[in-house]
Amino acid sequence: MSDQTGQSSSISQPGGVSRRNMLRAVGAGAAVVGGGGLLQACSSGIKGSSSSSAKAITIGWIHPLTGALAGFGAPDNWVISKIKQTTPYKSGFKIGGKTYPVTIKSYDTQSSPTRAGDLAKTAILSDNVDLLLASSTPETVNAVASQAESLGTPLICANIPWEPWYINLGGNPEKPTLKPKYVVMYFLGAEHLIKCFIPMWDRIHSQLHTNKVVAAAFPTTQTATRSARCSRRSPRPLATRWCCRRPTRTGPRTIRR
Repeated sequence: MSDQTGQSSSISQPGGVSRRNMLRAVGAGAAVVGGGGLLQACSSGIKGSSSSSAKAITIGWIHPLTGALAGFGAPDNWVISKIKQTTPYKSGFKIGGKTYPVTIKSYDTQSSPTRAGDLAKTAILSDNVDLLLASSTPETVNAVASQAESLGTPLICANIPWEPWYINLGGNPEKPTLKPKYVVMYFLGAEHLIKCFIPMWDRIHSQLHTNKVVAAAFPTTQTATRSARCSRRSPRPLATRWCCRRPTRTGPRTIRR
């Protein structure tokens, strides 16, 4: 699904600041508070904001709608369609006496990390988006995050374990001191996903009296690599043996813990 009908502008009001620069100033963190809070922050910092008309806000969503990762993006078109049915989207967001029309542009990565990065650059430099969203796997999100951080455009990331996202930006999950300037994300970590399975394994053992040997196979992806590491370190039920197939490009190998 692609909504490319609206073009946003980054032209400043005389003596004021551009909408994009204002969004950069408040930081992407303000965006997660909600659309109203974001627009209010934007409107309050633009010279001449007391007038009755306002420039449009353009949001770009970069996600996999086709290709190998299309399953992750399957609900996205439905989500966008529901947003477009809401009154604020149809009539504009009214903040501080002004009405801000909002346009959502959808960009299909076709499950390609290279294309995801190229789309982010196009959205920022050519389409002049004010805010980016990126979702579904490190292969999509990390390329977008790198572009957004380097080009100074607010980005919200989702549906990606935080560890590969953080590593991509130069951080160390073991000592998380790096604070990205323009990029934020909300999602679980690989260790949280692994821990979700432990109660299930306990219930299975209590009913079937298993030998408490757990086997796991991971493909060669950024998420899988981190998940394999976390699975070997995560707390496990007492006397459970962990049999993990580590992702490698030359073939899997079995590790018994």
